[in-house]
Amino acid sequence: MFQANDRGDTLELLLYDDIGEGFFGGISSKEVVETISGTSASEIRVRINSPGGDVFEGIAIYNALRAA
Repeated sequence: MFQANDRGDTLELLLYDDIGEGFFGGISSKEVVETISGTSASEIRVRINSPGGDVFEGIAIYNALRAA
């Protein structure tokens, strides 16, 4: 599950699935980057409960968060 709650000054991202898209779903870095770029929030909170996934997708998500 990937969910983004935009509460004005705070954007809360819930990453509760595999990192990277696969046959059974997952969270892509593209989804996260599009969500981050579409907000004007000054603070981003990230909640992660993931069993793992693609390390390169994880690095892309990390870099997008760091650049925000």
